[in-house]
Amino acid sequence: MSARTFIVLAALAIVGCDKSDAPSGNATEDPHAAFSNMSVDEVDKMLTDKKCVAVDANNGETREKYGTVPGAVLLTSYEKFATSELPNDKSTKLVFYCGSEACTAAPKAAKLAKDAGYNDVAVMRAGIKGWVKAGKKVNQPG
Repeated sequence: MSARTFIVLAALAIVGCDKSDAPSGNATEDPHAAFSNMSVDEVDKMLTDKKCVAVDANNGETREKYGTVPGAVLLTSYEKFATSELPNDKSTKLVFYCGSEACTAAPKAAKLAKDAGYNDVAVMRAGIKGWVKAGKKVNQPG
């Protein structure tokens, strides 16, 4: 295992992604590239103005450690979730997030939503760690 691969895997483990989410090393396969990236401040403003729905693609461990964006839809799994977990209106702006920029659960879940017919899908690449770092309010599980 190369040092770069080890660092990527370690970073993914910290943010809650499993090693199957590790980048393949081919930059052209970056799943984030298919979606517009929204900043933490942009998402915060859109949530305040009720112009989007945040969608949390994290696992329970990451949610326990960092919390969740207030009002976010909490997916049961970023790989296999029922579209009934998402708003009924497929024109609703959905902003997916996961642990951090190293995590790829958000764009993978966003792709599933796009494939299911949601037409306004973006990601907040900074993830919950970026949200917390920016000093934004979080909901704690439980």
